[in-house]
Amino acid sequence: MKKLFKNEPNLPRAELFRDFVRLKIDSLRQFETLVEQGLIEERVRIETYKRDLKIEQFESEFEFDSYLDALNDDLFQTKEIEDTSKFLMVVQLKIVLETTTKRVLLWAVNSVSEEERNKFLKDMSYQKRLREKMERLNINIEDIADSLTIDELRCLCNAIKHGGLVDEELSKFAVWSNDIGKEINTTKIDLERYYEAIPKYIFDFTEKVKDSLISIQYVELSKLKQK
Repeated sequence: MKKLFKNEPNLPRAELFRDFVRLKIDSLRQFETLVEQGLIEERVRIETYKRDLKIEQFESEFEFDSYLDALNDDLFQTKEIEDTSKFLMVVQLKIVLETTTKRVLLWAVNSVSEEERNKFLKDMSYQKRLREKMERLNINIEDIADSLTIDELRCLCNAIKHGGLVDEELSKFAVWSNDIGKEINTTKIDLERYYEAIPKYIFDFTEKVKDSLISIQYVELSKLKQK
């Protein structure tokens, strides 16, 4: 049976993977700041228009009310933009996490065909199969730093993709425990917590994979010496 992992655990330093995700997260932080600044400016503009609005400027009360309704609609749309932006940020963070996890594992994967490589990458997109691969390396996902926060991010991303409602899986986490079946309240999404957790998780994940490969190598060398 072909081995999944190389004998030599030639993984780069965990710091490199951690710093890679930090760079990605810094870009997302900048995007978040730009969106927030734009929304603040737009809300100020709309509120200023509403404050300065006078019925005498219109031919009828109906036109005045219609224009006021339009401004209120614009104000409501800023909230929709804010919500959509947060959802996109969550999905992008999950992509950063998943692609980096795959990078770590692919560094250790034995030489395989392109078909096998593609299947491996697809398998790693599923939590159950990722967990199985980790178990083969004697790694318990729950033992990785900040794994609970990372699991919440995963569940939140899934809920966003599947309709934007808090499902049973997401409701396992305290902040969402009373919201099952409700629309996701974006004010409860703490992006900063994910920004902090992902680099820590990736660093520890890489270290544990590396240690496991070293252990496997040691066992195989010991067997060779016994022959």
